[in-house]
Amino acid sequence: MKKLYLIFWVLLMVIPLLANQRFIVGEVFTAITCPTCPPARSALRTMADNKDNIPYLIPLIWQYDTNTSPNVHQRAAMYSVAGIPHARFGGTVRIVGTGGFGNHLQAYTSAYNEAVLIESPIDMNIHFLTDGNILTAIANIEVLKDITTTNNRLIYILSYDWGADQAPGNYCGSVVRYHEEFYSLLSVGQSGEFRHTFTLNPAWDIRRLNLVVMVQTFEGDRFIHQARMRAGEYQSVRRMVLMK
Repeated sequence: MKKLYLIFWVLLMVIPLLANQRFIVGEVFTAITCPTCPPARSALRTMADNKDNIPYLIPLIWQYDTNTSPNVHQRAAMYSVAGIPHARFGGTVRIVGTGGFGNHLQAYTSAYNEAVLIESPIDMNIHFLTDGNILTAIANIEVLKDITTTNNRLIYILSYDWGADQAPGNYCGSVVRYHEEFYSLLSVGQSGEFRHTFTLNPAWDIRRLNLVVMVQTFEGDRFIHQARMRAGEYQSVRRMVLMK
């Protein structure tokens, strides 16, 4: 009986390790001209810096005015954004408003904790190559569980960690480049390598640049099946952050 109990206990320890973790894209729609938006940006930045307790967050800020993000209006329309600040976690969990920094942080953390429990049907690894002002994003994808959603897209994003001299107020992960294409791998066992090339702004500091790749359905709940980020250094140039 003790032996059977031990085997059962070991299985309980192993089963969670076999699950494929989904990384959670936290998106905040904001503008410098929005007086209620700074606490939203600060909350996302605080979460992004808390790697020990919030390890699977990929922060994205969609800007409307200074350093306007490409595709921001189309993205907002897809999510039916009627006012800002507006946040989405995993494409599905919606947070609108919520007040000051503490309320934003609590609401965003709760949304992350809800979204991060869902397993991903996709295993994804990404990296990038640079040649002068050309960046080639490379994503290797394998389907682990059948995907039943329709109108799925593979999205490549470059985000930038603006400094205080460039965009006041905690603008970590601001979207500066965007590309989407049809995504076709839906059945268990399918795999492939995907590439997209971006032209960089020569003024950008590569240490502040982040590559984000995700697979998302553009129908129904807009669920983000999986995402990965490959980053240089996060805002403060403290350490390298690599998500594999």
